[in-house]
Amino acid sequence: MPEGRAPEQGRNLEPAWFELTLVVDREVEAALSDALLECGAAAVQTEDADAHTPQERAIFAEPQLPPTGFEVWPRNRLCALLQMAPDLAQSEASRVMGEACALARLQVTPPWELRALAEQDWVRLTQSQFQPIAVGDRLWISPSWHDRCPADRTALILDPGLAFGTGSHPTTRLCLAWLESHLRGGEEVLDYGCGSGILGIAAALLGARGVYAVDIDPQALRATRENALRNGVADRVDVSTGMVRVIDPTARVGAADRMAAAGRTAHRPASAAGADAALPQHSAGSPESFDVVIANILAAPLKLLASLLEARLRPGGWIVLAGLLSEQAKDVSSCYPDTSPAPWRTEEGWTVLAGQRPPAPPTSPTFATFPAYPAHATQPRPVDPPMTHDPHDPHNPHDPDNRHDPRDPRVNAPPAPELRHAGPQPAVLISGSIAFDYILLFDGHFREHILPEQIHRLNVAFLAPRLERQFGGCAANIAYNLAALGGRPRILATVGHDGGPYLERLDRLGIDTASVITVPDCFTAQAFITTDKDANQITAFHPGAMEEAHRVEVAQAAQGSQPCAWGIVAPNGKKAMQAHAAGLVQEGIPFIFDPGQGLPMFAGNELLELIAAAQALILNDYEASMLLQRTGLSELQLARRLEALVITRGASGCTLHWQGQRQDLGAARAAAEVDPTGCGDAFRAGVLHGLARGARWPEAVGLGTILGAVKVEHPGGQNHPIDRDDLRQRWRAHFNAPMPVAFFA
Repeated sequence: MPEGRAPEQGRNLEPAWFELTLVVDREVEAALSDALLECGAAAVQTEDADAHTPQERAIFAEPQLPPTGFEVWPRNRLCALLQMAPDLAQSEASRVMGEACALARLQVTPPWELRALAEQDWVRLTQSQFQPIAVGDRLWISPSWHDRCPADRTALILDPGLAFGTGSHPTTRLCLAWLESHLRGGEEVLDYGCGSGILGIAAALLGARGVYAVDIDPQALRATRENALRNGVADRVDVSTGMVRVIDPTARVGAADRMAAAGRTAHRPASAAGADAALPQHSAGSPESFDVVIANILAAPLKLLASLLEARLRPGGWIVLAGLLSEQAKDVSSCYPDTSPAPWRTEEGWTVLAGQRPPAPPTSPTFATFPAYPAHATQPRPVDPPMTHDPHDPHNPHDPDNRHDPRDPRVNAPPAPELRHAGPQPAVLISGSIAFDYILLFDGHFREHILPEQIHRLNVAFLAPRLERQFGGCAANIAYNLAALGGRPRILATVGHDGGPYLERLDRLGIDTASVITVPDCFTAQAFITTDKDANQITAFHPGAMEEAHRVEVAQAAQGSQPCAWGIVAPNGKKAMQAHAAGLVQEGIPFIFDPGQGLPMFAGNELLELIAAAQALILNDYEASMLLQRTGLSELQLARRLEALVITRGASGCTLHWQGQRQDLGAARAAAEVDPTGCGDAFRAGVLHGLARGARWPEAVGLGTILGAVKVEHPGGQNHPIDRDDLRQRWRAHFNAPMPVAFFA
């Protein structure tokens, strides 16, 4: 203050913050924004003046896309931040507006408003805007100032910073959900356009063996290193490998970059901007290829880099592409011919694509290999394009477990050449139920008693003059057939206090029950199956002791004099199916996942985990439709995750996906259709026996076909005789060729 001049009394001249707001058309938005900054505004933000009204519109822009002509909204709200003395605020704001309008060459000053901004703890205010985010069933994305993580979740600590990726954007959440549902542990992952490192760090926390984070922004690499260290995975997240740059000289910063730099509200899903791309060098520090390549960037660079990203993918590996508007997905997918990525999920207009490189031809984990068929022996149908729904109608909606269909899976597979099996007969581990089946035969048609328009208040009764009690349960049925074929079945199951006679029967049949636990305070599982004249079935099931089947340990069951060639996880208690799948993986035993009537117990992500653990999947067309709906996969996408996929289609035969080919295989015929109960289990037993003897999938499915036809000719699931000469005759009659000697060597 100049000497000799007294301060003004009663005036507030301490600097304070004010917000000046006005609405302008798009034609003057840029000029006036720049002018306000020139005239003293600390910052200017542009917002849609029609937000939250029917006139609101989203604006998306990115490098290399042609200008849309709508880089700002038709009507824009400018919010300028000014620091002024409160008592001089109105006059100072008028001065700023006058000078800014003159600088922007506006003839008329738009109406404006001024409001004081209350002093706040800005750090706390900022922190309050970032709350923990739950992703999927396991991940918990949380800033460091939130120290509580649910006990059943894995915390990923991430503070907001300059690099993109906090988990709040739909593309990031979708990528995290994909990683959670697909990673099994031990993968090597390339995180292209890593930003904050959130995806790579999540992959490491979910069990990835190594993550290679790539970004052209040094700030992003710095943030990734710091976040990896904070989350305790710095030893598995590599951001320091050498780079080989692939630069597109036509790539420039687009509208989204300019808007973000100006502090305006815009949609931009990634920090690795443009096509200025970087990929790891082929060096000792980074692999030449990866199990998963994930890129959450933008459509234009994803198209430009398609061949480079696909080249870094191993056989059987997955590519995940994000940062895409739903309408961009098809265009981007067309640039990836080797993986054909298809929409996995969509959220708020953003879509994630996922595709798998076809796996290398599988090697047989068993003791013998059949020679390849001559070229004329098979006529595989070309692989269909990706589809979101099963094109076949469900065969029998009243029978969610098509294993009891009398016409269930019989295929017209070509015969295998004669080859004698070498080595001892290996064991097969069978996780599933042991149950008593009460079979009621209704001498009528369900359709005559169930009115579709009254299904919401169903109350019906069926007179069943014939009642039979049979030995049943998926595991026991499969084991019965395997033992009769000369195999070595080993059951992982439970029975109740009433199960003694059942165990004695299994022992007499030569079935290993050492891993069957008796639960004294439960009944053995009981199924009450009512079958009509159309072979439709209505089943009520009491699980009983089956609910304790998770207590059976695979590691103990795998011990024995015979090596374990294959396993199957058939319908059982939910915990048992999950535990036994994990145990088979732990023991290195390939297995078939057979969800059957247990499928409704599992959510989509749980099914994906079990599919990822298995080598093969067998299910009927109704179950397939349900599984595809729950997982969001197409039939082709599902097949690409497995060594083999078999979908049975009743009288239409079955579909076999194997070695990148789809084969629609015809059905065999039975001499008589007496009882469908257990036909699916007989089919699975035939497949397992063939695999255990070293057969390829077509031969194994062929044996399942023949065995299913034998079973339907007899009542119950374990009453049909299996004669090898009869099987050979049926094989020759159906396939017009001799049965492989290896099946019974």
